[in-house]
Amino acid sequence: MAVQDRYSALQNEDVRLFRIFQINGQLTNLYTVPTVEIVDQNGVDTIGTATATPAFYGTFYADWYVPIDLPPGRYYDRWTFRFPSDTTDSQVVNYFEVHPKDAIINFTQSVVSNQYSPGMEGLIRDLGGYFVYEIQHIPVYAEQAMRTADRSRFNFAYGNWNPDPRPTMRVNGRLVDDGWYADYCGNVFFEKPRDSQDVVYGSYYFSYFSKDDLAGFIKMGLNAMNAIPPASQTFTFVDNMPAAWKHGVLVYASMQALRRLLLGLTTQEISIIFGDKDAAAAARQTFQTLYEEYAAIWNNMSKDIKKVLPNISQISIPEYTLPGGKARWYRYMFVGTAGT
Repeated sequence: MAVQDRYSALQNEDVRLFRIFQINGQLTNLYTVPTVEIVDQNGVDTIGTATATPAFYGTFYADWYVPIDLPPGRYYDRWTFRFPSDTTDSQVVNYFEVHPKDAIINFTQSVVSNQYSPGMEGLIRDLGGYFVYEIQHIPVYAEQAMRTADRSRFNFAYGNWNPDPRPTMRVNGRLVDDGWYADYCGNVFFEKPRDSQDVVYGSYYFSYFSKDDLAGFIKMGLNAMNAIPPASQTFTFVDNMPAAWKHGVLVYASMQALRRLLLGLTTQEISIIFGDKDAAAAARQTFQTLYEEYAAIWNNMSKDIKKVLPNISQISIPEYTLPGGKARWYRYMFVGTAGT
């Protein structure tokens, strides 16, 4: 039985759900193991639990067996945890997709999620925290939620919510601190159904690009680095690439992110994020200028980034003309770290 990721979960197989814990962009370890609840498609009912296991610093995963008769669709994993500096528990919710057991996805490898590793997570934080920070932290204030057929669930315009700072909700103008949770994908679930006359407003920060988007841009940056001559040695994972490539990969990934953003600004749904027609035009010009600056940096960098010379090593040529010459050669190797 294979273990699937949250984007390719299958009936009658285990799904592995990862969760990263960070404060202000920095990975943070937890003193206690978080609890994990599996929530039904309605976002309210709990249908199972899973045991969290530490993966690496600041990261846990939980394996959950997907019943063979569980209807395909979107489900949620709700993590309850406490940061070392907090005195109360916090909750965060993510989703995973369940596919039929005989889906073709069972025979294909996940495109992006299998790239998540300590190295990839670090590059994602650097890309979103330094190169394209502003478009990954877009504020939305007092947006009126859209009702759904379920009176416990309300929908907002944008997904990819940032967990920090925590979103705030107001019902009929009154701030509501508890009794609800967000799935950080644009949905808010109330523990008790709301009255048909209730009006819900929410304030939150969201990221223009999802985590998968950023991972894809970084993967393209690695491919671009591999293609620069000489291309005799290529790297499949960012964890294995030379440390000197890191800046080049991030610059190229930033270029691809800005190109995607510029194309998105040609649509009405995206342009209204940045204001009226004039404000959207000004934002497009700013992004265009930034893209050109990154492109210039990349063009200059790509010419010399693979010309870094290896470390200098001591080379000792063995001499056999004198007694003990061979033994001295071996001593030179160990003492002088020859060949490293």
